[in-house]
Amino acid sequence: MQDLSEMKRVCGYARVSTKAEKQEGSLASQIKYYNDLINSVPNYINMGVYAERKSGANQIKRSQFLEMIKQCRNKNIDIIYTKTVARFGRNSKQLLQTLEELSELGVQVIFEVDNIDTFRDKQNIKTIIRSYFAEEELVRDSEATKFGVQRRMEQGKVVIANPNPLLGYKYDKNRNLVLVPEDAKIVKEIFDRYCNGDKPSNIIRSLNERGIKTSGGKEWNYCNLAYLLKQEKYTGDAYLQKYFSDNMGQRINRGEKAMYVVERWCEPIITHEQFEKTKRIRKSRELYERKPGHIPEYDIFRGIMKCGQCGANYNKQANGHKTLKNGNKEKITYDCQNRKMHGVHACHNRIQDRQTLEDAFVKAFNTMKQMIGKQEKKALKNEEIKQIDMQIQELLNKEKIYIQMDVRGLMTEEFENQRQALITKVLKLEDRKKEIYKYNIDIRQQSAYVDKFNEIFKSCDKLEEFNEEICKLMLEEITVMSRNKLIYKFRNGYKAEIEVIDYYKERDEIGEVEIYACA
Repeated sequence: MQDLSEMKRVCGYARVSTKAEKQEGSLASQIKYYNDLINSVPNYINMGVYAERKSGANQIKRSQFLEMIKQCRNKNIDIIYTKTVARFGRNSKQLLQTLEELSELGVQVIFEVDNIDTFRDKQNIKTIIRSYFAEEELVRDSEATKFGVQRRMEQGKVVIANPNPLLGYKYDKNRNLVLVPEDAKIVKEIFDRYCNGDKPSNIIRSLNERGIKTSGGKEWNYCNLAYLLKQEKYTGDAYLQKYFSDNMGQRINRGEKAMYVVERWCEPIITHEQFEKTKRIRKSRELYERKPGHIPEYDIFRGIMKCGQCGANYNKQANGHKTLKNGNKEKITYDCQNRKMHGVHACHNRIQDRQTLEDAFVKAFNTMKQMIGKQEKKALKNEEIKQIDMQIQELLNKEKIYIQMDVRGLMTEEFENQRQALITKVLKLEDRKKEIYKYNIDIRQQSAYVDKFNEIFKSCDKLEEFNEEICKLMLEEITVMSRNKLIYKFRNGYKAEIEVIDYYKERDEIGEVEIYACA
């Protein structure tokens, strides 16, 4: 059996949008071509062909293209084959952003006719794509725009790009900030409460309960509250070039560029002293000082926890979580990101602590070993793929007749409708093939772990305490259904439902717990 690590999951992308393109080769013919190409390479796993009749101007409107990118983000595709750069998209900005994301995901894109390989040409892919679209003139326009913005900042001219003015103000005809007394009272209240020691969660809850919206008309959360508290313009001054852009994207200005201050630019709502006090409080509430380029400390549960109530990620709490009933002992805890950002009205799920997660893993492992013992590998659905391929081939043979009629000018509206119905059948069969390919790759991945799991089961009669190496190898995902219910999904496909009985029901404290495996 070939090593799974040597296998590549490959798909094709085909797109046509004009009648002229139908004469060069139909969409169905392109599907057949890519299927034959992928199936001819021994170490390729065919993940299907994503095909559609859509304009290339805006990729947001291309459902098959978006589905392909989604599968790339889910780590289900390694290589994409397509005909030309234009097939992938005709919007250069969107195209470059997509290729950059795919490169970060480790996905290789091959444009056959243009002889472009994003892995081989990684160093100069931007230059190649921009040359393809002849963007030199656009680049010059961009540089001229940056030059003009820089000159305006040097002259103290403030330009706010945000279409929504800061809360407490409105724009005049020259886009200067003009005070709105009713909203200014809300801003003053927020700063006063924060400086008097009120918790951000209390401020957010109060604003939302009273129906007060942000300047963009949204409900309050930690992010937009922090954004408001950082705005120096509420003192009447404006700082220019707090951020700047380069080839690494937008970055905070930490002295790399000049920063300009325009004093008394608008009518103030708070004093400079109150703004400085706000900064000191925000700084004091940061448990860890994060310098530029900070890399978070490794955590075994990062990225594998999700909320079973709202679907958001469960993230480690940066400031820790102090359980007062345990003598102020600080514990590593995890909270639903949606709940943390938007409050309990957005998600009612609760905090989990690391010790409970570790104990639950031990119980889930021992239950899995007892339930399944030595695991057998599941069979692949290759026979169904063969049947679908036969059906597709029959449909493609029928379509050749319509192609010949089209070339000879014999196509009628009725024949064209029949042809489109035939292509629709082909696309549906291709969708079914993609489902089977996804199933097969999941089974292959699970099978690759079955042998490793069996080795661990053989060497470990019973897990007595949490083992991080075993957890890292075996655990795929934790779903937090509630404070007292967890679902552990292992890489071999097994799921264990864990019940947690804790003895502290007040606030978010978690004290002693008992753990039971329900399945």
